[in-house]
Amino acid sequence: MSKIVQRKREFFFGRCEIHNENPLSLSLIDFQRDFIINTTSALAVAREATKGFEQIPESASKTFIHAGNILNTTTMPPFLSLGLGKSAAAYFIQHAAVAYSDRGFKFYYADERNPDGSNASRGISGEAHAKFYLQLSETKSQGSWHQTFVKDIGYKQFS
Repeated sequence: MSKIVQRKREFFFGRCEIHNENPLSLSLIDFQRDFIINTTSALAVAREATKGFEQIPESASKTFIHAGNILNTTTMPPFLSLGLGKSAAAYFIQHAAVAYSDRGFKFYYADERNPDGSNASRGISGEAHAKFYLQLSETKSQGSWHQTFVKDIGYKQFS
């Protein structure tokens, strides 16, 4: 692998180890690092958000949105540890959406896709995220915890 390709990969995926042939060869150190980044930190932020939600006026939006991706619903061989982290984050978001619904807190795992349902990957749109996240925050009641959306379309459910 050329140094340029290696640097580009590290820029986009951190020091993500690629394990296509033997995914379970993933080191526990790499797994723990990715899990802390993708799940533990998100759980800590969600926990702090609930504390904040308790203190803001009833009229304020109490919405937590986790920037997800397709890895909680599909496998991509190079990204075992990242998929494990996103799947765990999706689980706690789903759990929180149910557990805190009686308090008016909303929790979402938001995932931008292409119109055909494939991963938006490097084609994600910051503007589409902003518009969709604003819509989620302005909605009064909890919608589906798993929010898949498409640029210029909005929410779109994929099977």
